[in-house]
Amino acid sequence: MKPAGNIEQNVIACAHRLFIEKGYVNTSMSDIAAAVGITRPALHYYFRTKERLFRAIYGDILQEVIPRIHDILIRDIPFMERLDRIIDEYVALFLNNPDLPYFMIGEIQRDVNHLIEAARELKIDKYILDIQNALKTAMREGILRPVPSRIVFLTLYSQLTFPFLMKNLVTTLLLEDKEQFSVFIREWKRNVLSQMACLLCPQDQSARRGKRRRCRRMIRHRYSCEQADRESVPFDSMFFRVCEDTSCLRFILRFLD
Repeated sequence: MKPAGNIEQNVIACAHRLFIEKGYVNTSMSDIAAAVGITRPALHYYFRTKERLFRAIYGDILQEVIPRIHDILIRDIPFMERLDRIIDEYVALFLNNPDLPYFMIGEIQRDVNHLIEAARELKIDKYILDIQNALKTAMREGILRPVPSRIVFLTLYSQLTFPFLMKNLVTTLLLEDKEQFSVFIREWKRNVLSQMACLLCPQDQSARRGKRRRCRRMIRHRYSCEQADRESVPFDSMFFRVCEDTSCLRFILRFLD
């Protein structure tokens, strides 16, 4: 007879896999019991409802991370330092739980109301509301530019999740092996922080013009950098080297002028 702890972990692992493959709504307790190789009554001994299984897999993750992000955001430290620590939290979350972005995207497409209800039951919506209010307060006080919260949300989360959703493509085409992915993500984090700074941090006209000039010089330099090998060329330089259509680059340079 298998130890109870082993069966419980097997239940969680099988439910995790089925939730990703079929979605939460389309996965039944019978499906999970069959995947584990136990009867449905035996499954109910460990987890009486599918919702409890969901909490065991994803609820604990969200209940741990979201409050930490909330606590970082309300600290009395410079905003960019807070943002840097928040991005670190998400990067660590996705590196430790690489299937989480797939699951979240799948559930948003299948049944977004279930995710919203789960957030309410887990008391996560309160933290999310506090985070929104903290951003609005910083914008009113002039610490941040007045940017709609939906734009802030989409800009941050799209940049954080997309590399994980495209992991197979990134590792196949752009990296030497899969082991380099975590290194690439930590490099990508700097790009995310830079983009969020451009979106949120107030700048005067002269500063913006100076940044555009530096950006133009950087793009021109990197596009012409053909002799460097793969190890010494940053990811974004590799992208420009792959792009052979110079009209695309001219458009970017004209936009930055």
